[in-house]
Amino acid sequence: MSETITSQIQAAADNERLGQLRQRYHGRFRLSAVFTIVLAVLFTLVVAGQILDSSTEIATTLLLIDLPFLALTIWMWRWEHRHSNDDLYLFDGGLVHVDRKGVVTSYPWAGITEVRARRMELSIENIPVRTVSFIKVVRGDGASVVLNNRFRGVQPLGIAVQESSASARLPLALDVLRAGDTINFDGVVIDLQGIRYGGRTLTWPTIVALGAAEGIVWTKVTIRTRVRRRPYTRRLFPSRPFPNQWLLVTIARALNVD
Repeated sequence: MSETITSQIQAAADNERLGQLRQRYHGRFRLSAVFTIVLAVLFTLVVAGQILDSSTEIATTLLLIDLPFLALTIWMWRWEHRHSNDDLYLFDGGLVHVDRKGVVTSYPWAGITEVRARRMELSIENIPVRTVSFIKVVRGDGASVVLNNRFRGVQPLGIAVQESSASARLPLALDVLRAGDTINFDGVVIDLQGIRYGGRTLTWPTIVALGAAEGIVWTKVTIRTRVRRRPYTRRLFPSRPFPNQWLLVTIARALNVD
């Protein structure tokens, strides 16, 4: 890395008062993407061979299968190329991201407005094989960075990002609620008394657990309380990572203590 980029990183960190550097992460071109690209090329060669052999029906069927797969592969390659060979710096007070073109963007914890996290456990015959992580961090002006398995150590990195940003944003969130306003978490609305649900309010002292699970069609938000055995649920269409879940849990803990 050139000295120019290094000075830009330090300048960005100093400008946002991010404090000490904790760790640097380098984005790799993921092996899963390489495998998918190789598979798409081989399958395309098989289709081309069938066309040359004049096996029209078989070739047409394979072509109909191959074209969407090839389009998806091209999209995946472009996405991987765009998001790989970058660097991420974890500071005490936030993140600094340097993309493959050398553009430096800072994400102070208090300036982050949205964190969407997804974690999938891949297994073969109930044997864990790989954990796939996805964390999208969005700044107040719309700038964003995606953290995934291209960064070694993405799981503890994701926890640090969610925990630190939630802690930094908690005071302002509590001020908003104490002023009588509400906060909307993708359709889940909260106020100073609790979570609004179906014309009622589930008060903070009665809430014992909050969770969100992504399905194929929808995201299921679960709220468990002390006064009811079955949890309250809400489904968000279409399925997507629930935003700022860590912040919501942090707010719930703070107001339960209050």
